[in-house]
Amino acid sequence: MKSDARVVVIGGGVVGVSVLYHLTKAGWKDVLLLERGELTCGSTWHAAGGMHTLNGDPNVARLQQYTINLYRELEKISGQSCGLHMPGGIMLGVDQQTHGLVELDLFDHRVCQNANVGIFAPSGGGKTFFTKVLARRYLLLTDNTDVIVIDRKHEYRPLCEAMGGQFLRVAPSSPHRINPFDLPPSDPTGEGSVPLDHIQQVLGLLDVLLAEPGQRLSLTERAVLDRAIKETYELAGITQDVA
Repeated sequence: MKSDARVVVIGGGVVGVSVLYHLTKAGWKDVLLLERGELTCGSTWHAAGGMHTLNGDPNVARLQQYTINLYRELEKISGQSCGLHMPGGIMLGVDQQTHGLVELDLFDHRVCQNANVGIFAPSGGGKTFFTKVLARRYLLLTDNTDVIVIDRKHEYRPLCEAMGGQFLRVAPSSPHRINPFDLPPSDPTGEGSVPLDHIQQVLGLLDVLLAEPGQRLSLTERAVLDRAIKETYELAGITQDVA
């Protein structure tokens, strides 16, 4: 056995093995782990069980998300199952009569067809917190969930950033817009034509929305739409005339 190493990890429990794994993943070569028995034979073996996925702290929530993704990564690398069971349900409460847990997967089309949820509570009752919990749980449980929040007060921005999401500011001076007919800010260099360039983008969108599946609008149809869009902008006082 080697007599020295750059890093020596004492203990082969979940913490020690995790430290060794992440060091080697980061490119460290001269590392050593010492365990007096077998790997994970101590407290880690006795503690195997549930794993928390709910936390009000965005940083802890990010760590929990990383942990779940790490187990999936280990399964792909090793070809061995970690025994991670993701039931997919969201605990919404406790049944008042049976005292059993009430769980619901809103995205399970076998149970809910085009499901909708309304959250009602007095001011300060925790509506935003509950919505954040639902969003975070769905993002942690599945890889194919998209959460879109229209947030006027920016209450969800910390959660969005903690979960690796994208925060878009919608305003007249912002390049992001909800209405596809809104014009972007003028090019400060004066190059190009904002109305003409934008009309082409709107035409492309209408082509996707109006054309038959797998087909494109004809040249005549695009010409009619092009004229209609220009006339619509002109009615709003938007023309190519810079004066």
